[in-house]
Amino acid sequence: MQNTNPFVSIVVTTYNRKELLKETVDSILSQSHENFELIIVDNYSNYNFLELIESFNDKRINAYQNTNNGIIAINRNFGIKKAKGEYIAFCDDDDIWYPNKLEVQLSFFNDTEIIGVGSVYDILSSESSKVIRTKKIKDKVLDFKQIIMDNSGVALSSLVIKNKLLLFDEGSEFFAIEDYAFQVMICFESKSKILRLGKPLLKYRLHGNNNSSLQQVVAGKIIIEKYKEYLQISDLKLSLQVYYYQIGKKYRALGKMGDAKRFFSKAASLGFTSFIYMIKIQVAYFMCMFKL
Repeated sequence: MQNTNPFVSIVVTTYNRKELLKETVDSILSQSHENFELIIVDNYSNYNFLELIESFNDKRINAYQNTNNGIIAINRNFGIKKAKGEYIAFCDDDDIWYPNKLEVQLSFFNDTEIIGVGSVYDILSSESSKVIRTKKIKDKVLDFKQIIMDNSGVALSSLVIKNKLLLFDEGSEFFAIEDYAFQVMICFESKSKILRLGKPLLKYRLHGNNNSSLQQVVAGKIIIEKYKEYLQISDLKLSLQVYYYQIGKKYRALGKMGDAKRFFSKAASLGFTSFIYMIKIQVAYFMCMFKL
């Protein structure tokens, strides 16, 4: 029988974002599900971090400082190792949870095939807490193959997982894709799935770094290579097609139409894997031709 009031460990990693961190922590402390510990791991910020934490005056907060050497996975793992909860939730230090986030997500863990529950999100302006875009889609269950083929998972700040002491990969080659790699790994290792809810449960702050976004997509091939022996040929081809298509889209957003066309062509060269993607690739290539 599922525990109706489970204890949740919430891991927040932070560095030099005092004002944004205050908003994040306030949103977590205001959760309708109150049975949690909040583990905040600071990479030795340039302000008095411990004084800030004391100002919240909430015994559910456990604050630590640890050097991560530029690899955020180190401090996420630090937090996981401190976690005492039946479930672990993650939140970045610039995102904001809606008050019922945990309550809604925890209700879905009665399905034994589900190891994690995430959601879509409302997008915040980088300069303010104003929502500039919102999106609702259908709920979707993702296994490790689907996450690879989509070249993405759910936003880490939306994710709640069963605590199985699974850790992020701290290798430098996973920089910028550690969240994605973690989700593929937990689904693969547990032979379970992540449920992505189509209703936004948080506000995600958009910083608009297209080059960084391109780097994340490009690095995604590491995951395809790591798990390719567990994919059927058709799944592997579709994964690569999606991968090339997404790189092309990023180059088009940067105005680099020649590079965009090159990657759309590479995607098309893999042949017919998905009717939807073949149409997307053709439309995208057409838009590059006419610089749309």
